[in-house]
Amino acid sequence: MCSRNPPGTSRPGRKAKLRRTAIVAAALIIASCSVSLAHENPGASFLLIWPSARSTALGGASVALGEDPDASYWNPGGIGLQKSLSLSLSSGEWLPGLYPGMTYAFAGGSYCILNALGNGIDLGFGANATYLTLGETDVINEHGEFLGRYTTWRGAFGLHGGVGLLDGKLGVGAAVKLVRQSRAPDWVWSDMPELGIDARGTGGSFAADIGVLCHLIPDLSAGLALANLGPDMAYDSGGGEPNPLPTMLRVGLCWTPVSNRYVRLKVLPEADKILVGMFYDPDGTKTFDQLLGQELRDIWKSLGIEVTALDILSLRLGYFEDLTGQRGGIVLEKDGVTSHFGIGEALTRTGLGRFKSLGLCWGIGLGWKDYIRLDLSSDAAIYDFPTTNVKVALTMNDVVGLAAEVRRLLPSPRGRSPIPPGGYAPGPRETHYTGSGVLLSQSGLFATCQHVIDDATTIEVDFPEQGTYYTAKVEVEDAQNDLAILRLSLPEQKDSIDVPFALLQPGSARLGMETFTLGFPLTGILGKSLKFNSGSVSALTGLQDNPTLVQIENPVQPGNSGGPLFSADGKLLGIVVSRLNALVVFRLQGTLSENVNFAVKVGYLRNLLAGLPEGKEILARKSRIKGGKTEDVVEQLKPYIGYVRVKVVK
Repeated sequence: MCSRNPPGTSRPGRKAKLRRTAIVAAALIIASCSVSLAHENPGASFLLIWPSARSTALGGASVALGEDPDASYWNPGGIGLQKSLSLSLSSGEWLPGLYPGMTYAFAGGSYCILNALGNGIDLGFGANATYLTLGETDVINEHGEFLGRYTTWRGAFGLHGGVGLLDGKLGVGAAVKLVRQSRAPDWVWSDMPELGIDARGTGGSFAADIGVLCHLIPDLSAGLALANLGPDMAYDSGGGEPNPLPTMLRVGLCWTPVSNRYVRLKVLPEADKILVGMFYDPDGTKTFDQLLGQELRDIWKSLGIEVTALDILSLRLGYFEDLTGQRGGIVLEKDGVTSHFGIGEALTRTGLGRFKSLGLCWGIGLGWKDYIRLDLSSDAAIYDFPTTNVKVALTMNDVVGLAAEVRRLLPSPRGRSPIPPGGYAPGPRETHYTGSGVLLSQSGLFATCQHVIDDATTIEVDFPEQGTYYTAKVEVEDAQNDLAILRLSLPEQKDSIDVPFALLQPGSARLGMETFTLGFPLTGILGKSLKFNSGSVSALTGLQDNPTLVQIENPVQPGNSGGPLFSADGKLLGIVVSRLNALVVFRLQGTLSENVNFAVKVGYLRNLLAGLPEGKEILARKSRIKGGKTEDVVEQLKPYIGYVRVKVVK
């Protein structure tokens, strides 16, 4: 990475031998990261190794992705746009074909608090760690005597934070990290001065990253990040000159031209540029055009493609070219010499030689929705020497959601009866629950509360205004915020359903805003006809200033749970979730509370929808509710309110 000399070359006049020297270790980093600069060698070049299996498979095109915990490496702007708690661990043998025993590992985690700063502003923070060991080095003098053994390593530990703005359309973040690396110890230098080793001791520095991630339109996002800003690497033994950090600018796009319940396609072009020593011309012999051409040639260029089927299987292919570092691109051979060319050069120039190889990376992922994923990748084809370079990673993008899914699938102890004396075990007990909900899309997405469908054996949704009912399955749920999105088993002809209402923008609710609920409370007493209750927003937070809830004075009864809370103009403001228990308040405070009820803010429903194929279309939908009297607005909404019937068999 730090020199144009091929790996494995040695100094002239070298008498003593090292089975594995710090010089060779530097050559390994050269081969791995390719920061090829003729005038100065950046330190801590291991910071440029792609951290995860997914990003490796995409050829390093990840600055505009921002979905995984490795966003702290690629673009901290993605940290504020993630879901709850996310964790990632990646590891692999590093370039075993060049020299065995080197290992690379990356671990990262982040936690995002939705609406942490109010007005729909989310806050994310976390930490990551990078470690590269170059293995053990045996020191043997010119007489063949074993003098000792040492281990070299590189590592970094970072903290990062980011905010999500504009309803998740814009993320801005920053990271700081401590960088350390060990080279040849002092005793090697003092015992064998003939080696000429001046790269010794343990060095360190600190660095900062900044980044922005913007969702320009529902299917296109753009990322911009500046990484490794900081002072030069300095060494405690005074060995060698301080080295600048490998400061890098990353710019990329993520385009999702296909996204439905069956398949999702992502296309990610990216350009990365090392900023150290640009336009270097010590002799002053090159024109500006020549220098500019060299800088453009130095740019790392990537194109990643990812196809995901049924939210389970992902196939990835990446193209990468680092022409100055002699990695990837189109490799041609002429007169026994191989050279690396860009696609443009290969297509426009002739006589360059015969085709030898192409700089491709590949990978595969197996996962469960967006909750958990196991990835495998290799970028071995971008190197000129035979190697494997396989990387494995485990990623969990929503630990809270994953826990809720697992809890839903496992048997619950609730409602179980012990086996009575005599060994008689009663058969399964069947229990029925009811609630309300609202249709969100023509494809059958339906919102309700998680506690309404918890432990459900079967779920049915009636639409009394339409005279129809459908079975349903849980598509995604958020137990922490008591939300669930179901998918109704709509027949094909139901695709013509045109849902007219829009979701209120987060932060748009105001104290005193007029609201109304639609639902099916106390059906055993009041019947199964749709019920309307009007009221207003009485507080912008819930109990103990819980930021996820809005307090309303609309009357709420059992059965209203999961039903929609609309603004006066027919925009979805929240999902009715609970009411304050007047009897408990009376026992504690000696007074009766009246109409203290709560709904989950629509922003948290938006976050669930953002991870679904139809989510972008729902979030971008404009209201087609015609204004006028309240009864006119209600009339337009009635067909989309559902009565939820749940059967639980234990």
